[in-house]
Amino acid sequence: PRMRGIRSTTTSTGWTFLTSLEKWRLLLKYAREVIDCMSAHPGREFRMGDLIRYACGNIKGKERHAARIAIMRVVEALVECGTVKKICVGKTSCVYFM
Repeated sequence: PRMRGIRSTTTSTGWTFLTSLEKWRLLLKYAREVIDCMSAHPGREFRMGDLIRYACGNIKGKERHAARIAIMRVVEALVECGTVKKICVGKTSCVYFM
């Protein structure tokens, strides 16, 4: 299914690619949700799953994976600018807080 208002390019092999402008629009959508969630509970530690559930509700499969990637990019940008702190608690597990 095609998302409303999203322009994409389909290749001859059937792969669909979003334009870079559309990728930024999706990131901004998730940025608002992530910032709202984290600012409502300052000092609380959030795992990636918490942020995904807040931003997207209860989604599954490819949609959840795409949302996780977009939210990860948002959180990494917030960490890079110093707004959010990141603490790694294992090889692949991190918590984030404002």
